[in-house]
Amino acid sequence: YINNNPYPEFHPPLGIGLIALGETILNPNADVDTSGLGRISVIREFPEGFSFKGVRFFPVLLGSLSPLLFFLLLYNTVKNVHLAGLFSGFYLFENSIIVHTRTANFPPMEYFFMLICLLVFTRMIKKRSFSIYSYLLLGAAVGVTMLIRSSGALLILLIIAAALVHFNTEKSWKKPIKGTGFAIASLSIFIAFSFMVNSYHLMAALRGPDPDYRMAEYFAANHSLNITELRRMSLIMPEEDEYSTSPFKWPFGYKSIVYAVNSSPDSGKFVIFHGNPAIWLISLAVLFISFAIFISHYLWDRTPDIESNGTLFFIRVYVFLYTVYMWFFISMDRAVYITYYHIPLIFSFLLAYLIFFHFFGKKVKEKNLIVHISVILFFFNFFAVYLFFSPISYYREITYREFVRRDWFRSWDLTYEVER
Repeated sequence: YINNNPYPEFHPPLGIGLIALGETILNPNADVDTSGLGRISVIREFPEGFSFKGVRFFPVLLGSLSPLLFFLLLYNTVKNVHLAGLFSGFYLFENSIIVHTRTANFPPMEYFFMLICLLVFTRMIKKRSFSIYSYLLLGAAVGVTMLIRSSGALLILLIIAAALVHFNTEKSWKKPIKGTGFAIASLSIFIAFSFMVNSYHLMAALRGPDPDYRMAEYFAANHSLNITELRRMSLIMPEEDEYSTSPFKWPFGYKSIVYAVNSSPDSGKFVIFHGNPAIWLISLAVLFISFAIFISHYLWDRTPDIESNGTLFFIRVYVFLYTVYMWFFISMDRAVYITYYHIPLIFSFLLAYLIFFHFFGKKVKEKNLIVHISVILFFFNFFAVYLFFSPISYYREITYREFVRRDWFRSWDLTYEVER
């Protein structure tokens, strides 16, 4: 992107474009020869002195702003500033999200724009703001998220949900259909842009004069890729490996990923993708409760919940989004990178807030001291577990004995590796 070379990439262009923009703005590698990086897809060695400050700039910036968006989303769902702040601890103290926030990768940016989508949708529902402008804004927010990563297409369901609530308010399909049309039109602009950019790069890579950039020769020559690496590039593996596992195991935090290691037999420093077990276990319990509420509502009580604080409505929305997302990956019947679970994990964080108000909303209005103290103690536990696992999230030196103390379950596959 920086050198305007054809780049055979299968992801939408905005994520890579922002990474390239950060490198261009900060330009930390002005004195480093990076010419060879544009000619290979699997980079085995970086040039000496290469700095990641530029390529990490936008992922870190947007990832760092995401907790604020998460707080605003909670507050706009049920307006309680103190509890919204406390429940933001789900996002703030989740170790694996913190690890990914510091990477030169798409997920931190995707979470940021996804939270914007959810915030726009929530304000539309809570304020009954179904103007053409609101639909255009929602469509644009979904489109930008899809430009980061294709999994953002899940959020198209928010447009449908908004139209259904609009119909429930108007008792007519005319305005909801019109609004949906504007949202889809806004979304289509971003899809068309993505298609044109990727098509340009694909065609240029296929037909370009330089064989290093021609995709056909690039793959046929096999000068930097083999079949295993090509499969790894797709992020979807037929069998489990050190990065991927079955989507059925995702909610249980089944896998950890060692990203960086500098160790000896006695001590070492690590960066490991590893969830906060207290948060993941509570999230798992929240999912069971959410699905129970979702099913019982349709079996026994179909009265709308939009008139009150709307907790039941939003529970249905997030349960449905979670189900569709997980069904998509489970239907592949193959192992997938566990990092893809962050999106449904964030849905479970939102469900925790909604379920709390669904059951204890009246107690909160009555300013019940026991309820508030219980919530504070609950999130103090999250913070304590976050601190306990933070050394393997922040590349801090720990001894072998301290590392073993953090290996709670065999399923985590948390292995002390000695650098060779």
